[in-house]
Amino acid sequence: MGRGREITAKMNHQVSLARCTPIDPANRTLGFYLNDAGHAVVPAHSVYPSTVEKHSQKYPLSWEKGRVLQDFQVVYISKSRGIFQSTQSGLIPLKAGDAFLLFPREWHSYQPDSEVGWTEFWISFNGDYAHKLVSELFLSSCKPIIRIGHNDVLLQLLISLTKKIHSGPFFNPWVAAAQGIQVLTHLATANQRYGGEDGEKIEEVLSYISEHAEQTIDYRALAWNLKVSYSVFRRQFQKVAGMPHTQYQLMIRLSKAKELLCETSLPVGEIAEQLGFESPYYFSRFFKAKIGMTAREYRQTSSVDRDSR
Repeated sequence: MGRGREITAKMNHQVSLARCTPIDPANRTLGFYLNDAGHAVVPAHSVYPSTVEKHSQKYPLSWEKGRVLQDFQVVYISKSRGIFQSTQSGLIPLKAGDAFLLFPREWHSYQPDSEVGWTEFWISFNGDYAHKLVSELFLSSCKPIIRIGHNDVLLQLLISLTKKIHSGPFFNPWVAAAQGIQVLTHLATANQRYGGEDGEKIEEVLSYISEHAEQTIDYRALAWNLKVSYSVFRRQFQKVAGMPHTQYQLMIRLSKAKELLCETSLPVGEIAEQLGFESPYYFSRFFKAKIGMTAREYRQTSSVDRDSR
């Protein structure tokens, strides 16, 4: 098996990357070690999973039969929706911005909505400290779904881990372990933020913003629908999301702009218009202020990164 077994699957236009690494005995001394990471873009009306290899041959996944893992696994759904079930939780709908934590020896199953597909990122990990940390962070198999919403920091962590675990002989288990622990702390922080009825209401607003980020949103009308004053709505939103609602919408637009720059050849001005920015000039200034480079430079850099893989 060598350093690991890398799988690239392309079927029904489904793209996925996964790497299953043999566990070095030295890694176990860390108490927290990663042995799998990857992502998949699953288009609408495609078979899921397109190959059992995507989830590793050792632990194949099917909706009807489900599966049981021997490790922990975090899965983050960054686009679209689906459904999840486990022994402890029962049937739960999933949407973009949801993450779930799978526990060792816990039966589970999940799949995207066939009408829309989804994009998923995942890491698998284990170790004595991993078990202790999950317990101390009050993450439970009875409540596996964590409504994080759009979280660019978490997304970049998962992307980074996927790249690291695909780096073959350059894979550093200590760095990966540290980033894996960061992923768990993001889950725990979101779990605490979204507790209670107010958190659930704001979580619905976060999902609405993510789906309509390019539109002009009437936030006063949203507050009225939640049966709270606009000032209370703003305060609750800031508490849950960690930023004002208008800033959150801009960050969602920025995230979508980065995706369009990487995945399409649309002109920058057309991307700005499509995402609801008031002008290409404003979009360009905003993008550079937040990312540290122009949109065109970001597209070129992303293209170089893809070509070098």
